[in-house]
Amino acid sequence: MRVVYVVDDISKSAGGVPEIAFQTAKAMQDSGASVEVVGLGDAGERRGSNVLVRSAQGGGFWGFSRELVQSLRTALAAGTRGSQVVHIHGIWKAPQVIAARMASRRGIPTIISEYGILDPWFWKYRGWLHAARKRLFWRLVCVPAYRCVALVHSPTPRQVSVLRNLFPGKPILTLPPGVDLGNAEFKSGLSPLAEEPRELLFVGRLDPQKGIDLLLHALHGLNDAPSWFLSVVGPEHTRVPGYRSHLLKLVASLGLESRVRFEGPLYGTAKYEKYARSWVLLAPSRVEAPGFVNFEAGACSCPSVTTIETGIWDWTDGGGVLIPVSVEALRAALKQVLGWSVDERAERGRRSRRLVEERYSWQALTPRWGSVYQAVAEGRPAEL
Repeated sequence: MRVVYVVDDISKSAGGVPEIAFQTAKAMQDSGASVEVVGLGDAGERRGSNVLVRSAQGGGFWGFSRELVQSLRTALAAGTRGSQVVHIHGIWKAPQVIAARMASRRGIPTIISEYGILDPWFWKYRGWLHAARKRLFWRLVCVPAYRCVALVHSPTPRQVSVLRNLFPGKPILTLPPGVDLGNAEFKSGLSPLAEEPRELLFVGRLDPQKGIDLLLHALHGLNDAPSWFLSVVGPEHTRVPGYRSHLLKLVASLGLESRVRFEGPLYGTAKYEKYARSWVLLAPSRVEAPGFVNFEAGACSCPSVTTIETGIWDWTDGGGVLIPVSVEALRAALKQVLGWSVDERAERGRRSRRLVEERYSWQALTPRWGSVYQAVAEGRPAEL
């Protein structure tokens, strides 16, 4: 079995989607499959992943280049019919669209994974003109390119109705991504937790989608709670340049300068150690599928507060807290978590880790993905 994973950006700063693609590729490679990841960017950033990466430099916003076309052509030519699948992560950019077209011409079955990217929020949040352009691009470019996909994948049940409307007649698989608990970087043990100050943690791109503005408003007025501070970990998103400056002004206007620390992005061991010693992860996304940082935190025995918009509706079965998207709900959750004792925080961390082990680890999910790839490669219906 050979699987070619396609992402628009292979860089670590690109966020959760390429990280999920790389972890999926590694899990399948560890199970015996031949894998390759193709995308735009510098392959050197993924050195040490032990996964074959074929990178290209793209041109302009869409990312098209002759180098990209050649990289995809070479990757798709390496497999044989009946034992190869192309797994596309994402929707809008040149790598995904070109890969779908190439795979269709070569008779290679394709799976496309959508991570909340087609949620109505993304069509509307930048105004009517952006929405109109997006709808036109969808009809003229995406619909023809993705007409021949064999399977549409949604990481959570939340997006299924949206995908049924946009991919009529296509089978839809709901299956979460996983984290590799065999990775030594994940800290399964509990770090010593200080009674005070309590480190609250936000991890993600600085982007309105992630709800960090809601978090700052919710933190305003919690000075009577136990001593705390917020660490903001993540890069500024190229989609919303200047958003970090906007957030800094918001912090100042709310009088939170002594409480909020912008630390920039962290990767690998540094990020996982940050999870392990934090009191709680705060992931108040307006829209997300599935909010991979929650799984990473849980793997490090750190409970999280996240929103129902992530679609991980079983999160409270572990040690996490699930809330609607609002400042009021987030403030109530903050009061709750800041009121935990050290013992309760530790127990919630253990329960979060256990939930990830049972439902969101590659150790649990690899056999299912393996059977899906095999069925798609052979032209059989996959078990949904």
